[in-house]
Amino acid sequence: MQNRSADPLLKARDSDELQRRIGALQVVVPPRGEGRTSQHVEIYAIAQLMATLSPDYWKFPIELIHRDRPDFLLRTRGRSIGIEHVEAVPQNEAYMAKLREEGHGPDVHFVRHASLDEPQLTRKQALKEIEDDDPGDGWVGDSPEREWAQAMAHFASGKVSIANKPGYESFDETWLLIYDNWPVPNNDPRTSATYLLEQPSMSAVLERFSRLFIMDGARVWEFSGGAAAFHTLRRAGTSAG
Repeated sequence: MQNRSADPLLKARDSDELQRRIGALQVVVPPRGEGRTSQHVEIYAIAQLMATLSPDYWKFPIELIHRDRPDFLLRTRGRSIGIEHVEAVPQNEAYMAKLREEGHGPDVHFVRHASLDEPQLTRKQALKEIEDDDPGDGWVGDSPEREWAQAMAHFASGKVSIANKPGYESFDETWLLIYDNWPVPNNDPRTSATYLLEQPSMSAVLERFSRLFIMDGARVWEFSGGAAAFHTLRRAGTSAG
């Protein structure tokens, strides 16, 4: 794993070289209990995004720099794009995943309802949740899509606050990339996108960020100018634990 520095994470003169450079990053995201850091996740997410998007999004040559505020700088011919990243994951789910990796609970378990405002569990409470493996009431109707939209809007709004603070560097464009690990059952992507755009905070998000990308294990949602588009995730020869 490379450290943040002024040195480019990758350079490419054309789309073929870009795919080779992305593959050469050999990004492996360790399990949460084995040293996973935000840096692992950031580089994994940006690699998948750049492998997925069409070269029409930039003009070659390009170089990508891993930095802070925003997390990445994508320099293209005649344009600079800042890219902010956030992982959308409930704190308790991340903690429980770490405990499961330590050998607690069954290998297969129910998807647990997460809440944006639930208090952080103690180790004892988290272990009990894991051992009980209570399916709860489940999801009804369009509740997965609505819950997902509320969660994505929450994480996106948090980045608006950060991007508006003094010292946050501005470029020709600023994008926001959300790595979606919010636990809901399979949700309909178009319905989810509609509900997300209806969230009251989204107007401020799309005013601050010219493009919002949300990446899960199957697709990348793209939001810009109040509209949504969809890309099938193209994996870049990387893996996430």
